[in-house]
Amino acid sequence: MKFETIIFEYKEKYAILTMNRPQAMNALNHQTLREMNEALDDLEAQRDVRGLIITGAGKSFVAGADIPEIPVGDAEGERRGVIEAQQVMGRISSLEIPTIAAVNGYALGGGNELAMACDIRIASTQATFAQPEVTLGVNACYGGTWRLARLVGPAVAKELLFTARRLSAEEARELGMVNRVVEPDRLMEEAEGMMARICDMAPIAIRYSKIAVDCGLEMSLPQAFAMEREMAALCAVTEDLRLGVEAFHEKKKAVFINR
Repeated sequence: MKFETIIFEYKEKYAILTMNRPQAMNALNHQTLREMNEALDDLEAQRDVRGLIITGAGKSFVAGADIPEIPVGDAEGERRGVIEAQQVMGRISSLEIPTIAAVNGYALGGGNELAMACDIRIASTQATFAQPEVTLGVNACYGGTWRLARLVGPAVAKELLFTARRLSAEEARELGMVNRVVEPDRLMEEAEGMMARICDMAPIAIRYSKIAVDCGLEMSLPQAFAMEREMAALCAVTEDLRLGVEAFHEKKKAVFINR
């Protein structure tokens, strides 16, 4: 597929979406969001794709929303723009397959919200994270208040949202926003290596694990237990479980078929 503001490509078992407006530090504009939606449409139609990596071209992951497109003085225009961005973030977070944000540089505002919409975040030592919306006179609104509070807790989230303080990659890791920090030249190697390992695991079991974590955050413990056991019951009748158990007994690596 050909796009102007993103690069979207398929590897053997996973896809890579690269934000590609380096001249604008990959800021999210309407065209970028539309193209991301198109890429996600195509991705969701591919049964054999088992993961997605999102990264940025140049020195930035995503440096936030495209400031010239902010509809100053137009409340309805702002609502429409926010809905468009929220829908993209929601689609990424609700993908059945695992997602990794390979954060190569600035992840500010909508960029941090995009990274947080992914399941796992791997950051370059040159990455910077922040929610600087209040410096412009607006609140974080692409899901950032909800996701940030769940990653770092409400008190720390409020501090970051109220002060617009920028975090280094290591500070973000210490707060729980980032899983791993690596040198810039190892970022994609690390992200693709982790994704390749994930893609070797049982896709149905991974899908249910993702649902269990995401939904379980909003459930009581008994409800979460009930969901886990029902998902385990569904796994019990899959070909993948049979293949996994057979491989275990035969002391070899299982090759899962997503059935």
